[in-house]
Amino acid sequence: MKEFIINKYIKLRLEYKKTNLYVNGKLFNQCKYLLVNIPEDKNEFFFNIKSIDDAEDLLGSLEEGSISSFKITPEQEFWAHSSNLQAWAENNYDTRFLHRTIAFPLLKRLYNCGDPIAKSVFKEEIIRRYEEGSLSVKRLLLDERYIQRYVKQEFLEYFLDNNSIDTLDQISRSIKRNYNIEFDIDFFSLPSYSRFSLVINRIGLIGLDLRANYLGSLPASLFQMRILKKLFLGINNLNFLSGDIINLKSLEQLDLSDNSFNSIPQSIKELRSLKYLNLSQNEILEVPEDLIYLDSLEHLDLGFNKISHIPDSISKLKALKFVSFAKNNISTIPESISKLKHLKVLDLHYNNLDTLPPSLSHIKSLEKIYIDRQDKEKFSESIRHLLLYS
Repeated sequence: MKEFIINKYIKLRLEYKKTNLYVNGKLFNQCKYLLVNIPEDKNEFFFNIKSIDDAEDLLGSLEEGSISSFKITPEQEFWAHSSNLQAWAENNYDTRFLHRTIAFPLLKRLYNCGDPIAKSVFKEEIIRRYEEGSLSVKRLLLDERYIQRYVKQEFLEYFLDNNSIDTLDQISRSIKRNYNIEFDIDFFSLPSYSRFSLVINRIGLIGLDLRANYLGSLPASLFQMRILKKLFLGINNLNFLSGDIINLKSLEQLDLSDNSFNSIPQSIKELRSLKYLNLSQNEILEVPEDLIYLDSLEHLDLGFNKISHIPDSISKLKALKFVSFAKNNISTIPESISKLKHLKVLDLHYNNLDTLPPSLSHIKSLEKIYIDRQDKEKFSESIRHLLLYS
């Protein structure tokens, strides 16, 4: 049996032709495939990589099993692992030296064992790699809850300003829930429980999910979070939206579904970056003409409201790909809707449709029109191949 001692806490053994890693005298069962095969003709692509995880992005997966392509003996593999871990230890457990799937679990084990170097660098490494690392590193740190369990407060203080932190604390007290930091939030998911989720990157808070909290109002300071890209406020008790929402110039996704709005808030027209807007399941009576200013809008859901008329001006929303007016009081569709050259889905089920414009067949991108089955015979043969029935 060969043995290589890194330090007081780490050693490797070659046992039955396998390299085993021990921490504080106990077998550490993590992926130990630490080798990278860089083809000679690809060297120039690796000059600027900062970590093994960056190298993986260029080379492909370094997950367990990839070692089989290397023609080396168990002894050579043992010494390679030993060399890599020696370099890692000599560089104060810099997680860039190892693949993320071993670097962070190993550093966490050392931290829990009381290794003084691990104790001094563990939290710093989590925050630093989140800021500098690849998407795969960020996802691991969030999915495995390194941030939530070990550096939650330090993380917020590093990436957010004091006003944002105070606003989040105010919301937390109001809804009696703690926030979760997540890799992303999904516009199309249906929350099965109340949400208080944050998405944070190196520039600050870019996503906030407050669905299903039955909020009747929002703190004014929320609308000072100027770099927000996603704001989900569905399934609450809101009937008013502050005009200060115009401060959110970067907002791309806004969910106001299942609230108590009887009109579309006028200030929404100022959100020129908006791509996804959900106002379904409210009490909205009409579609305002000034909605045309949302010239980046791709997804518009006004289903399950009390709308009886679709204005001709909807044709000005040139970027639209999805439109829903499901379960309203609509009987006719304006001919101008056929000018939406990027439209893919038009949802009109649960209405009182008299007709559909035959010109809809001229929209080459259109894939689906949802209607009620009993209305099938009312419409032109030219569009029947697009119809789907509720």
